[in-house]
Amino acid sequence: MRSTQSRVLVLSISLAVPVSATRRPVRPIAHQEEAVPVERREASRPSLEVVAGLHEAGHHTEEFDALRRERDRLDLGGEPLGAAEVCRLIAVCHRERGEWEAALLAQRDWFARLASAPPSADTARLKLDAALAVAESLRELGRHGEALETLEEAHHLLPAAEATELQEALVLERTGFALYQLDRNYEAVARFRLVLDLRRRAHGEDDYEVAQALNNLANALNSVGGHEEAVGLLGEASEMLDRLRRGESCAKAAILDSLGVGLFGLDRPNEGLAMYQENLVLERSLHQGDHLHSANGIYSLAGGLLDSGRPTDAVARYRVA
Repeated sequence: MRSTQSRVLVLSISLAVPVSATRRPVRPIAHQEEAVPVERREASRPSLEVVAGLHEAGHHTEEFDALRRERDRLDLGGEPLGAAEVCRLIAVCHRERGEWEAALLAQRDWFARLASAPPSADTARLKLDAALAVAESLRELGRHGEALETLEEAHHLLPAAEATELQEALVLERTGFALYQLDRNYEAVARFRLVLDLRRRAHGEDDYEVAQALNNLANALNSVGGHEEAVGLLGEASEMLDRLRRGESCAKAAILDSLGVGLFGLDRPNEGLAMYQENLVLERSLHQGDHLHSANGIYSLAGGLLDSGRPTDAVARYRVA
């Protein structure tokens, strides 16, 4: 049998999902505009406007030099929050250029400066933002053990940050992903159960993030042989997306793929193949002309055919992919 490591639904993120603005739903955004108090940012606004001009003109070397000078000025002036914001901007610039290791170093600088700021709930929220950004960069670099350590630190910040249940769910979800990648799947199951409970309490039953939580828990269950429960959760998630009019989406495709894994785990290969075939049709309709995305569905179907004792059909599918 092939691996049961099916796909997880991951929200699209750029640097971090900010938790600074409490008492509102957590949503991914590109920049954390409310991350640093306005009075701290005003001191460096003229310099940052110059940096913005350099960025738009494509003068990246000058842009980095200007940001570093502004960071050093704020450090000397004893303004750790302002310096932290500049470190965040440096990280953003590195990420835009695909310089992942440099971005991670800047994110660590961001966190370190916040650690030296006066303690408060606002500062704790900013530290939580920075910790999530560091963990996400580590995940992207494949350093899942370090990401897990950072996420555990983020979890300890939740009380001081007066975090909402949705913010706690976000940290637990990222922790579940890290455990999943480290093959600590029973621990991942426990985290994803907590995420599902928190999101159901916050959103009710019909919500995209609840469907996401159902899928992630089901994938973790598939990985430890809990196929029957997984299939039930995935059916619930699929119906939820249909009610939300998200039946033709990448999220639905991921759920169909996961259903195939669960049904094969229950020794129901015909139903599993039907899910893989439905997934492939959906992938092709969503990504017309995008061979790489359609290949996901082809490989799943080919694997199912191989598991069903149809190696010739499987090889034919693999050749198409």
